[in-house]
Amino acid sequence: MMGPGFAEMVVGILTRPRDMLRQVGDGRSLGPALIVLAMVAAITGWSSAVAAPHNADLVGGPAPLALATIAGGGFLLLVQAGIGYGVARLLGSRGNFRGLLSGLALANVPSVFQAPFALLGVTLGPAGMALNALGTAALSIWVIVLSVLALRETFVTSTGRAVLIYFLSLILVLFLALAVLALVVGLLLPAFF
Repeated sequence: MMGPGFAEMVVGILTRPRDMLRQVGDGRSLGPALIVLAMVAAITGWSSAVAAPHNADLVGGPAPLALATIAGGGFLLLVQAGIGYGVARLLGSRGNFRGLLSGLALANVPSVFQAPFALLGVTLGPAGMALNALGTAALSIWVIVLSVLALRETFVTSTGRAVLIYFLSLILVLFLALAVLALVVGLLLPAFF
């Protein structure tokens, strides 16, 4: 039995997120979920290129920026899911890694609405930039809520435990990023002296 297709996933995560995240929690829908993530990442990469053209110029234009966003988003999703899965297992929760990966990919769908906010930021000057900032903050909160819901439905746990897993994972991801940054700086710094 196959899981939902990507169009059903997009509509489902926006209209009935709990049911959709429960449905993909078994991991059978990983392929379509990753297609959805790639489409969302491409659109957010494009909107970033529109809102801040200097970002696109750094990597050679909007298309390379969209590709970098897809690759970076996929990598960050793997790290987030891996650490989240590990934290959940350490806290005694049982779940499916592929299901978590699917759920976290779908949790990013609201990011696609960043594109209109980016256009407002470009076309309306300071007022548009303020709307862009408010819209981006609201969308970020929506993605966090869906991510917590994905954890809750994948591991069939309480909302409180899902919040704990989310924020412990976030702290570990930030710690890992800082450790990698410190390692890179430590390796490169002697070359300048």
